Parts: sequence; structure tokens; C-alpha cells
Amino acid sequence: MTVQTVSPYGYLPSVPMAIIGATLFSIATLITLYQYFKHKSWFFYSMMFGALLESSGYIGRAYSSTHLTDTTSFLVGYLTIMSVS
Repeated sequence: MTVQTVSPYGYLPSVPMAIIGATLFSIATLITLYQYFKHKSWFFYSMMFGALLESSGYIGRAYSSTHLTDTTSFLVGYLTIMSVS
């Protein structure tokens, strides 16, 4: 079997890039979350909810890039990223 038939992505995902992307987006989310509470910007709650969901989606994508046959981790990453978009 080839990677295209095993992987739900249709290609072999880059594990280092998935980890770097998840790390950078999570750092940006934590900085924004800090500013959200520091400045008491309660009207900004939908952006915080979306950023937390997208961070969890990128973490799920990094996990699923190392576990190509696990469709649950692929779906969790895909659905959390796409639900925010």
C-alpha cells in the first residue's frame, strides 16, 4: 500500500512543520489570551474561543501526522480547524 491509500491527507504530511505550526499558533493564542484578560476585553470572547479551537486543531493535526492510520485524530484536527474557518 502506498502513502496515498493509507493517509487521509492524500500525501505524506511533514511532521516538523506540523509541530512548528501548532507551537507558533499556540504561542500566539496564549499571548492573545493574556491580553484578553489583562485588558478585560470581554466582547472579544468569540475570537478567543476560535483561537483555542484552532490551536487544538493544529495540535491534533501534528498528532495525526505521526499516526496516519488513526482516522479519529485526523477528524478531530480537521473538524476543529474547519469549524473556526
